[in-house]
Amino acid sequence: TYECPSAPKHNYTQDHNPDAFVGGTTAWTGIVATGDYAGSLGVSPALGVLSTPASPIDVSTSAVSGGAVTTNGFLPKNSKLTLSDIPDGVSNTVAVWESGSRPFVYRGRSLVSGGDNLTNHHTNGGGWVRPASDILLAGSSKDGTLIPATTQAATFLNRTNGYDHANETYSGTGFPAPYGTEGSSQPYSFHTGGVNALFGDGRVKLINEETPIAIVAALVTRNGGQNEVKTGEGSY
Repeated sequence: TYECPSAPKHNYTQDHNPDAFVGGTTAWTGIVATGDYAGSLGVSPALGVLSTPASPIDVSTSAVSGGAVTTNGFLPKNSKLTLSDIPDGVSNTVAVWESGSRPFVYRGRSLVSGGDNLTNHHTNGGGWVRPASDILLAGSSKDGTLIPATTQAATFLNRTNGYDHANETYSGTGFPAPYGTEGSSQPYSFHTGGVNALFGDGRVKLINEETPIAIVAALVTRNGGQNEVKTGEGSY
């Protein structure tokens, strides 16, 4: 149910370093099943530097989840939202993203070189009950190596399923900055031309991967004042 038939990695239970028991000697890797869908936290603060007056991007106040609600999406951590907290409308707001084949790292529909070895390449996400599996939208460069890219025009949807932590060590405080214990995956699918998203009203739409990142961000925010997002393909 939680795996996409189009994704090449199925029936995995490993979720790599983040599932080690930090502070002890017993590692409990291999007990968390992985899945291809994740809750939408909001828009990454990293996209804020790419916001312009002509194409503004409403971002979360922080990428780090704490006791307060810090992200501006449909499913922020540590929250008890009601419909009144989603003034953009549940039919206009992404609730769940597709993000295929995590924690293996894919770019442009291909596994990164050597990517079958999770010790060398992995993104922090995929475990179906792990808090780090949810998604803070940032987009990436066209080749999937920069999250996000250096300009809006160079930042795309559906080019990678997440940041590659490579040989970084997961310690008591998580991975090195900026991620720490937070997830590092991105919306991603193996479908032609786009990625699936579940909206708050229960409908599923394939979002075109060429949609400008500012428009994608508007679909993610629950309270950005965007009651309807118009694209060349119509309204969302």
